[in-house]
Amino acid sequence: MDVRIENEKSIITFSTIQEINNSHFEIEHSQSGTTYQKIVKIEGEGNSNKEIDYEFIHDTPSFGINYYRVKQVDLDGQYSYSNVASLIYRTDEVNVYSNPVRDLLTVSLPRESSILIYNHLGQQIGKYELADGENTVDLTTMNSGLYLLKFSDGTVKRVIKR
Repeated sequence: MDVRIENEKSIITFSTIQEINNSHFEIEHSQSGTTYQKIVKIEGEGNSNKEIDYEFIHDTPSFGINYYRVKQVDLDGQYSYSNVASLIYRTDEVNVYSNPVRDLLTVSLPRESSILIYNHLGQQIGKYELADGENTVDLTTMNSGLYLLKFSDGTVKRVIKR
C-alpha cells in the first residue's frame, strides 16, 4: 500500500498479485494510529490470477498526520490487514468542517488564531482562541442559522448551524 498527497487529497493505492475467495477491501483512516474508521468499501475480484491495481482518493484528509490501512475481507468473513501507511497533510488555509454543522465544528489552522463568531445580524456572539492544527468548537448552545467566523488573519468563513 502507498499513500501520497495530490491536489490537497490523499491518494491511496494498492495491488494484488492474486485473489482467492476475495469479497472486498475496506480502506480505514485514523488520526491517532490506534482507532480506525472505514472510509470506503471496494469490491474485490473474487478469484483472479492477474495483478490488479486499486486506487482510492480520500477527499477530506485531516490536518496533520493521517494513517491508512487496507482490510482485505474473504467471502467467508475472515480478514487481514495491510501495513499501515501515513502522511502529513498541512495547508496554509483555514478549513472548517462539517458544514452544515449540528454541534461540534472542526477548525483546522496553519497557525494559532483567534476567531470571532457573528450571527446573521452582524452581532458578535463568541470569541475563541485556537491552536494551530485541528480544534473543536462547540456550537451546541447556538440557534440554527447562518454564522460568520472571522479569523485573526482576516479570513472569513460561513457556517450553517442546523
